[in-house]
Amino acid sequence: MTIVQQRHTASENRNELPSVMICIPTYNSVATIGYVLRNILSQDYPHQKLHIVIVDNESSDGTVELAKSVLINSSIKHRIVVRRSTVAEARNICLDLWRDEDYLVMWESDNITYRDTLRIAVLSAKEKGLDVLGAVWIEKVFQNIEEFEEFYHRITSSNNNLGEAVEFTCSHYTPLAFTVLSRRFKEKDLRFDPDVTFSDDVYIGIKANLKGLCVCRIADLIVYD
Repeated sequence: MTIVQQRHTASENRNELPSVMICIPTYNSVATIGYVLRNILSQDYPHQKLHIVIVDNESSDGTVELAKSVLINSSIKHRIVVRRSTVAEARNICLDLWRDEDYLVMWESDNITYRDTLRIAVLSAKEKGLDVLGAVWIEKVFQNIEEFEEFYHRITSSNNNLGEAVEFTCSHYTPLAFTVLSRRFKEKDLRFDPDVTFSDDVYIGIKANLKGLCVCRIADLIVYD
């Protein structure tokens, strides 16, 4: 099923944007977590509406220390939980910590995106009543750090090129690289299964569908790994 809605400009309804918890599972992610957090800080989303939760699987490479150094001077509420955990268990910890925010966003520790992605995705989930909403996931390979840095700064300082409308494709799953979850996901008591280590996006998508939730992705809303 495909549905279309008009897109929003950055100036529209900023005071009406929902509150969001962003969940980031990490493990020895020192090479990428700084870039990811700065990408989140650069999103055109009000910082007072955001809450970042990092769940770290006892990293030994300085991931936690780097994350603290990036976030300490930001105006975004944040929390770092250090606990031995798989990715699925880390996501479940975020579900347990999810209290007042309107939406929970699963954001992987090596993914970056355009500066308007969070706003487009959350507003779309709100206005269309979508429960599990993802983006298009693209893997990128770089030959050196200079090539990556150029790409990173170009993407994170730009907006998505979606035209005048947002198009959704709704089916039985969406990639979990960047995923917006509504409170109905929590109310249905859905959990991520630590025993599912392959195609976990398909697994949780099917579970959500069986619970009567709407699972979609936004065509051309890009997240890069």
